[in-house]
Amino acid sequence: MVSLEKVKAYSRIDTTDDDQMLQGLITSAEHLIKEQSGKNTYIGDGSGDPVAIEETELFQTCVCQLVEHWYDRRGAADGAQLYHIPFSTDMLIAHFKYSCEYTHE
Repeated sequence: MVSLEKVKAYSRIDTTDDDQMLQGLITSAEHLIKEQSGKNTYIGDGSGDPVAIEETELFQTCVCQLVEHWYDRRGAADGAQLYHIPFSTDMLIAHFKYSCEYTHE
């Protein structure tokens, strides 16, 4: 799981007021990324031991981007804002989905 501290540093949040909400957003982002990509293990080029996808910096960056996006848009929003995922985050999810470096094992 991506740490609360990492997300707060990425998003430049220095208060503890929303920690519980942020923790929920982290969990939701991790589930969404895994569900949309269908991947949960990083195998790289096969020369090393497989690791959980959550341990990769790329996955953690993707989670941080998604949490920041949702956190910034947590108030009243129109339908387009609710379902829109930033392009950079969408491209990272596509990378996980189509890259040979990741597997669903």
